[in-house]
Amino acid sequence: MEELEYSGRTALDRAESLRSPLEDAIVNGDPPGPILDELFDLIRL
Repeated sequence: MEELEYSGRTALDRAESLRSPLEDAIVNGDPPGPILDELFDLIRL
């Protein structure tokens, strides 16, 4: 797994930037796996 290099405000900004792709994946029925993986990685920071 790739190591994330986000912290503080940058991590929050990155998480917010994933919102639209996650919503699109859910609406379109696409698997949101990679987006969720990154969000959970950000939560662990």
